[in-house]
Amino acid sequence: MWEDYDEWRRNALYVLRSGRRVITPERRIVVYRSKPLPHAFNISQDEYHGWALIDCGSKYDALPGYPHLRNYRGDEDISPNEWVMFEEKYNGTNIRVTETCGRLFVTSRRTIMLSRVYVYSLENAQGPYFDEVRRRYKSGAYNFLVHEAGRYYIAMPQGFYAALEASGFTIPRHLVRRYVLFFEMYGWANPILVSSNIQRGLYPLEGPPLKLVLLDVFDKEKIRFLSRAEKEELATRYGIPIAESIIRIRYGEIKEKLPLLMKIADARMIEGFVAKTPHMYFKIKPRDVFEYLARMNAIASGKILADDVERAADYAIEAIQGNITMYRQAIHVAMAELRADYPEEIIKANMYAIKEAVARRLASAYAKEYATKVMGEKSYREIMRDIANTLDSLPLVGEIISHDPSKKKRYMAIIAATVTQCLNK
Repeated sequence: MWEDYDEWRRNALYVLRSGRRVITPERRIVVYRSKPLPHAFNISQDEYHGWALIDCGSKYDALPGYPHLRNYRGDEDISPNEWVMFEEKYNGTNIRVTETCGRLFVTSRRTIMLSRVYVYSLENAQGPYFDEVRRRYKSGAYNFLVHEAGRYYIAMPQGFYAALEASGFTIPRHLVRRYVLFFEMYGWANPILVSSNIQRGLYPLEGPPLKLVLLDVFDKEKIRFLSRAEKEELATRYGIPIAESIIRIRYGEIKEKLPLLMKIADARMIEGFVAKTPHMYFKIKPRDVFEYLARMNAIASGKILADDVERAADYAIEAIQGNITMYRQAIHVAMAELRADYPEEIIKANMYAIKEAVARRLASAYAKEYATKVMGEKSYREIMRDIANTLDSLPLVGEIISHDPSKKKRYMAIIAATVTQCLNK
C-alpha cells in the first residue's frame, strides 16, 4: 500500500510548483486547491487513501485520508484464511484530526478544509423524526446548525468542537503531532441517509446532536495504520470512545455467513459493518447483500446499475463544488467512486453514461450560478433564453448534446426547475 509514497510526494510537489494537475499511474489525481489556506492538494478517491499535501510555507506535510471503502464483491485480493475484523459502520461524516503547519487540522474525506458539512437527503426525507430534526435546524438553538436556501448544513469547526464536548474527551496536542485520528461524527443532527431503510443509522433525538467515535489511527512516523489492539490501547489511555468490534470471520467464509451478518445488523439496528484486514478495508451493509447480486448481474452484462452511476455523479459534482471548468476532475472522481464496485473495464465501457450523468448536473449547476448572478436584473424568460443560447458551448454538456441533440430538451427541463427554484428564494 505504501510502496509509492515517495512517488506520490514527488507528483504532489510537481503540482505545487507548476500549478498543473497530475494523474499518476495509480489513477490518483492531484488537484490544486487555493482556498482556504493553507494551500492543500488532494488526491481524488482511490481504493486506499485520499492524500493531501499541505504547504506550510517553510515545509510540506503529507496527510493520508481515510481508506476509500469499496463494497464487498467477493473478489478482494485477500487470502481465504486471513482473518477479517468486522466493526460497526456508523452513519455520519468521516473526520480526520491531526496537527500540521503548527495548528490543529480538521478535514473530511471529501473536503480538504471543512467549512460546512452538507446533511444528505434531509431536505426530502419524510416522517416525524425528520420533521423534528428540521424544526431544530430552523430554531436557531444550535450555533453549528445552518439552514440556508432550503439546504441543511453543519458549520465547521463549530460542529466538530460541539461533538468533541458531547463525547467527553480531549485530544492532547502531542497525540495529534504524531498521529492522524480518524473519527466518525454522527448523531441526530447528521442523519446522512445511505440506506433505503430510513430506520437504520438514525440516532436518538434525546441524545446529543453530534458525537465522535474513533475509527482508526494513522502513525505518521511509521507510515501505517495501528492494529486493532494498538488502537484499543490508545483509546483506553486517553478515554476516547472507539468503534465497536463485533465479529471476526475468515475471508473465505464471508459469503456463506452473509445471512448471519444481516441478522446481527437487524438485531442491532445498525447501518452495517466495516471489514478490516491489515492491507484492505471494505464495507458490508444489509441492503448491499441484495445490491451485490444485482451488481454481479450487471457486471456479467457489461453494465453499471443506473443508481450507482447517479450516486457517483452526485459525489463528483460535490467534489468540484459545481465548478463547470473542473469537469474533467468530476469525471475522474465519478470513475474512482465506481471502482469501489466495478472492474475498470466495465467503467471504461460505460463512459458515456458516466459523462452524461455528470453533464446533467453541470448544466444544473451552471443554471443555478447564472440565475443567482442576474437575479433581479433579468426575467425568467430572459434567463432561460440566455442559458439555451450558451448550453451547447459548455464543457462536456456541449459534447453530450452534439452526440445526442435530444439531450438538450431534457437538460432545459432540469434547468427550468433549477432557475424557478432560484427565483423563488
